Amino acid sequence: GRGGYAGMAERTKTRTQGLRQAAERHGIALQVAAAGSMFGVFFNAGPVRNYADARRSDGERYAAWFHGMLDAGVYVAPSQFEAGFVSTQHDEAVVDRVIEAARQVLARL
Repeated sequence: GRGGYAGMAERTKTRTQGLRQAAERHGIALQVAAAGSMFGVFFNAGPVRNYADARRSDGERYAAWFHGMLDAGVYVAPSQFEAGFVSTQHDEAVVDRVIEAARQVLARL
């Protein structure tokens, strides 16, 4: 896979697309935004552009997502108001494992 910033951005895009697709498959309203290797997840039917939008997101569902992902061996930000990051250590195999864990967790939410 590609290294450096371009590779991290590419893997972030793969991860965010995978999360969106998994949520859609289970009828869950999920907004995922990314910039470079940074991303954020909100359980919200509409776009999240500011703090007021973010506050209208489903915090209880996010907490269930956090704990489900943790149980699956994936540490995500404990609050939807925090960003997640992809690093150079997150290769394609790691991203695939994260997406698979997300599919399983979202299926139970």
